[in-house]
This record gives sequence, C-alpha cells and structure tokens, in this order.
Amino acid sequence: MRILFILIGIALALSPGDVRADGTAILITGNAPQHARDLSRSAMAASIQVQGRKIVSTSFNAKDAALIKECLSNIAPWTCMKTVVASKGIDQLVIGSVDTGTSPATRLSGYLVVPDLDFAIAEERQCDPCTDDALTSLARDLTQVQLRRLAVVRGHTQIALHTTPRGAAIAFDGEAQGTSDTVLATFPGPHTIRIELDGHQVETRTVDALDGKTVEVNVTMRPKDDPKPIRPPSPRPSRLVPILLGSASAAAVITGSVLISVNDPHGPDQKQRYQYYYATRTPGIVTAIGGAAAIGVSLYLWRRQSRSAVTPVPLTHGAAVSWTTSF
Repeated sequence: MRILFILIGIALALSPGDVRADGTAILITGNAPQHARDLSRSAMAASIQVQGRKIVSTSFNAKDAALIKECLSNIAPWTCMKTVVASKGIDQLVIGSVDTGTSPATRLSGYLVVPDLDFAIAEERQCDPCTDDALTSLARDLTQVQLRRLAVVRGHTQIALHTTPRGAAIAFDGEAQGTSDTVLATFPGPHTIRIELDGHQVETRTVDALDGKTVEVNVTMRPKDDPKPIRPPSPRPSRLVPILLGSASAAAVITGSVLISVNDPHGPDQKQRYQYYYATRTPGIVTAIGGAAAIGVSLYLWRRQSRSAVTPVPLTHGAAVSWTTSF
C-alpha cells in the first residue's frame, strides 16, 4: 500500500496540471525571412531576461500557432489559449509578428499575454528600410514598453508621493499625473518627478521604483522667494571735488593778491625809521601762482565730471561714501 501511495504521488507530480508556471515563452510568426524573425526573437528574449524573467524554450506547431493568433482578439486571450499553454510551464507568452510587404518597410507587431489580464498588451513598430540593427533595436524597445505597461496595469510597483502643502501639480517622467497627494503605479527603475505649486519653487526628484514595492516620497514645497533684487545705485557724476578744489584755488589766488598788495616798500636799510616792515611780495606771488594752477586742475576735473562718481555704501551701523574718478 505504501508503494502505491508513492507511485500516485509521483504521477501527480509529473501531471501536466502541476507544471510550475514561472517562465516566458516567445512565438514569432509573420512572412518576413527567417533571419529577421530570429533577430526579433533574440532581441525580445534579451529584453525579457533583463527584467529577471526566465525564457522557456518551447515550440508551437502550426495548429497551436493558429489558435494562439485567433485567441488574441478574444475577450480573455489567456483562457482561450489555455489548452495550448497549460503544459508549457509559462505564465507569460510573447507573440511577435514580423511582416514585409511590397515596400522595403518591415512591420513588427508584439502581443504580451498573461493569465491575470483579460486583454493582450499590444505594441507595433515599423522601419523603412529595416537593417539588422534597426530591427533589433525596434524589437527590444517594443518588448520593454510591453513589460512596463504590464507592470503599470498590475500596479504592484508604486510610488506614493506626498507634498506639504497638498495640491501640487505632478509631472511623472514628463507626463501630467494630477495633483498631490497621489499614488503612481509604475515599473521598476529610475523615474523623474517634477512638482509645481503656485507661490512655491519648482521641485524635482529622481526616484528608484522597486519591483513589487511602494516607495514613499515626501516633499516640502519651499515658498518662492521673489523680492525685487536690490541693485547698488549707479555711480552718478559728482562736481563736489572740482567745486571744492576750485574754491580753494580761488581763495589762494585772492590771498596771493592780498599779500602782494600789502607788501611794505621800505627795505631793511630803513629799519631805523620804521620799527616793523612787511615783505609779502614773494609769498603772495607763490600763493597766487599755486592757486592759478589749482584752478586749472579744477577746471579739468569739471570737464571730466562724467568719469567722477560718488557712491554711497550701506554699512551695519551707518554708511560710507566713496569717490572714484579717472584721469
């Protein structure tokens, strides 16, 4: 009896209904040359493996392929094709169709079918002319987009965004996504979030979404500091220095003239007659000449007043005034 139970257990373990489904199968169809179909298969497989998925090597006969293609338009494609895929040990099926027409253009259609969705995730690309590199790039891009769309639809990978204050406009990877607070379903990898709120500075964050997890992002919006910039006063022409210098020069000329006019004509030989005498002629001449020269300088500064400026500089406990000029 014990042996019978063991045999029954082995039979159940090997039965098709118990095959572990955790892989992705790829079916490539279309009228394109075999080389183009093989390139598309390899590129699709590479994109799937990057996501950590296992590729299951399996084949479909013509009857199975026809049923799968027919089921793509069914309201529940996986259920429709279950008799074909149940024994393959897969939970994802990628169907690619590589077709060429009368023109050199090549059309690549892709369909991703999974058990928990009642529709196939479809994408299409086209290249004209289609080189090997172009076809490989298209197939990789098409499959990546499908896998990302699948992750978004399932909603297992999320970013929960909270802002203070609430109501900020959200742009997620360049696309508007309403206002905060919000939860964004996405796919694993880095994402850029741009947050805008009236009266506040624009905030930008780069967030790494983790597969099957919710990442919390909290942003405190900073008020927009937008006072009018305080500009230092523009230097303005000043006539202060020419006026002061001219006034002093004029005073010197007047003083020199007075000294010359009050010069005592009596020489030292007449000391006997006068107790005091005043010889002011020479100092008067020197003073008048110096004053005249200074007047010339003040006139020069007056003419060049556009290059002379007085600039007030505010200090902590007062102010300072600086004068600049050029000669």
